[in-house]
Amino acid sequence: MLKESKIFLVDTTFEGNKNLFIKEITKLVKKTKNIGFAGYDSRKDLGQNLSWQIFDKNSPDKNFAFDKKKIRAITEETLNKCLRKINEKPYTFIFPSYNEFTNRKMEGLVATFLSIT
Repeated sequence: MLKESKIFLVDTTFEGNKNLFIKEITKLVKKTKNIGFAGYDSRKDLGQNLSWQIFDKNSPDKNFAFDKKKIRAITEETLNKCLRKINEKPYTFIFPSYNEFTNRKMEGLVATFLSIT
């Protein structure tokens, strides 16, 4: 596990109600000193951003599984490479995505990377 950074893998089950899913995800993000709610001043602002990043008009109405161990391993490997070049403490928030573009081009994940010095 990275000592210099924090990784928050945000996970909940999507059961077809997009608004409820966003509400549940934003509840899982705790307010953190210096970065607020994953970089947003309020849960409401975070939820508004996630609603268009996680879903689009072609999003499925069902849950699908993400390999959380693989996601965490890739994220840690990537952050280790970044930490060799920067002297900052990064926070990384990883959210599932049902957005067609994100799934096709970015392998189904939305991540927010915040750096606090």
